[in-house]
Amino acid sequence: MNTEFSSYEYLADNIDVQIKGERSIKDLDTAAQGIIGYTKIRTLEVFHAHNDYLENNENEKSGKLGLMLSGGIDSILLAAVLKDLGIDFHAVTVTAKGVSSQDRDNSIALAEKLNFSHSVVEVDSKTLSTEIPLTIEKLGTDELWEVLAALPISLAFKEFNNKDIKGLVLTGNGADAIFAGGKVLKEKNLYSENANKELDSLVLKDVSRNFTRDRVIPDFYERVLGKDDKRFTMAFQNRQAWELSHLLAPNVLWTEDELGRKYDKSALRKAAEILNVPKELAWTSKSPLQKSSGLMDALILHVRESMAKYENATNYTNPLEEDTDILLARTALRFHEHL
Repeated sequence: MNTEFSSYEYLADNIDVQIKGERSIKDLDTAAQGIIGYTKIRTLEVFHAHNDYLENNENEKSGKLGLMLSGGIDSILLAAVLKDLGIDFHAVTVTAKGVSSQDRDNSIALAEKLNFSHSVVEVDSKTLSTEIPLTIEKLGTDELWEVLAALPISLAFKEFNNKDIKGLVLTGNGADAIFAGGKVLKEKNLYSENANKELDSLVLKDVSRNFTRDRVIPDFYERVLGKDDKRFTMAFQNRQAWELSHLLAPNVLWTEDELGRKYDKSALRKAAEILNVPKELAWTSKSPLQKSSGLMDALILHVRESMAKYENATNYTNPLEEDTDILLARTALRFHEHL
């Protein structure tokens, strides 16, 4: 791989992330074109590094680039850019089996609309029973959000390998941190200096926490992927994306439609729409991957099934049907010695 190429950067360890931006781009179309321009440059950079990787690894024969497609706007935009550039890729979506999954629905619809190679990995109870202990062992922690963040990455890479796609894998990870995804400003006047300051503060907090090696699990990707960790390539966790984000004013990140529905990361959504993504997918709302994939619900279902197997479990209420607070209390009693 080109030594100048970086799959992802720990910006908070290398530069002064407290630098404030100009936030001079206040027109949504202009912001969207800026997003498209940057994302195309980054995607081409990844594509060339992918080819270098294949050339330097004789056993890696597949020419396709991998894409982790979660069904949210970050990976939807990457899929649209790859198609627009004519780059051959295979997308993988990891969802839970038997529960509602926004990621499954969005990703399938997008693959059909844009006509690209795509597979869905459905995680059943048996897979959870096998993979969760392995993931906890790899990470050295059973912290919920860390485990459910690692699981889709690990399972997606297994699918890529099964498809003989063993080069770089592109992901939209990192976008939320620099574009304040999932956040809401307290300041209602998005054109005000107070809104700029609040946005700067949100980005600084997330970049300082996430774009650093010194976090909850410093070697998270190495633990999850082992020697394949450098294949995991983030589109938005680098200096160029961070610098671009500081040009965007709050009013191009948060918008409201004619029905009063509010959206975050609007510049990315508009960019996807320009690149022929259907409006209902470009402007979809989305929960964090741990929930949108259905893995959180699948884990709860797995607990219900496990609790229902114990003697006298259904004497009063059935773990398969009872309210979640009762299930939590039941589980706490079962494992009280570990609390």
